[in-house]
Amino acid sequence: VRESDQQADEIDYTALRITQPVHDSTMRENTGNVLVSLQVEPGLRIGHEVALYLDDVAVARGPVSRFVLENTDRGSHRLRAEVIDAAGSVLITSEPTVFHLLRYSRLTAPNRRQTPE
Repeated sequence: VRESDQQADEIDYTALRITQPVHDSTMRENTGNVLVSLQVEPGLRIGHEVALYLDDVAVARGPVSRFVLENTDRGSHRLRAEVIDAAGSVLITSEPTVFHLLRYSRLTAPNRRQTPE
């Protein structure tokens, strides 16, 4: 193993941030699809993956810094991300981000007065 390769393996991640959705933001998305973007510094290395947690439940994992969560329930949610190496060790964890999702519901739709035909 070359010395430069060893040094590259020893470099720690200095930042892992959830950049989208913005903390404490409210979004209206009737399909429940939520785009999640992360900033990893330095960039994600080969063999490392990001694990994404929604309300402390693992929902996505991969060697990418963007995910789309599909059919997310309406309400307030907490996101957290981790960078994991090939051995499964957590290398860095993001600060949690809270977002609020609004979705159409017949239960919360405004009352519409029906006119008799």
